[in-house]
Amino acid sequence: PLGAKASWPAALRTTVGLMLSSQFPMFLAWGPHRIFIYNDAYRDVLGKKHPSALGMPFQQAWSEIWDAVGPIADRAFAGQPSYFENLPIQMERYGYPELTYFTFSYSGVPGDDGSIEGMFCVCQETTGAVNAEMSTAPASAVPMDAPRFVSVFCSPPTSPLCSSGTADTVTLPS
Repeated sequence: PLGAKASWPAALRTTVGLMLSSQFPMFLAWGPHRIFIYNDAYRDVLGKKHPSALGMPFQQAWSEIWDAVGPIADRAFAGQPSYFENLPIQMERYGYPELTYFTFSYSGVPGDDGSIEGMFCVCQETTGAVNAEMSTAPASAVPMDAPRFVSVFCSPPTSPLCSSGTADTVTLPS
């Protein structure tokens, strides 16, 4: 889908080179199909999705979380960068759903003509740290960002966590 590396735009070659030389988890979604390219450090994030996710559309690689990350990606492709800290995301990387937490940013990557051609993500899984903090803190001390929780877990609004079938009522499991 991206063609021979020699035919890539300079922005794509530069971003991929930067990403591949890093030991921090990163990925790039490039072009109108948002082709998914990632570095070695990102393989742990993918779990069993690696290596098949490489080169497929970003939406296809992460279809189960697209309701949460798709709008964020759309904003990056529109030139609006974003940053999230300890965002809860329900993923399926090992064949079963798991609640994970990530700190990440999405930034648009301008192409050679200056228009946004790609989206660059730097991320860090924080699941272990968040779970450790929640297990040692009293329930009243663990802040819950309700709008963010609702947007992640109540999409679509018929999610089992949305007791009334709307995204404005959330029932937390006991």
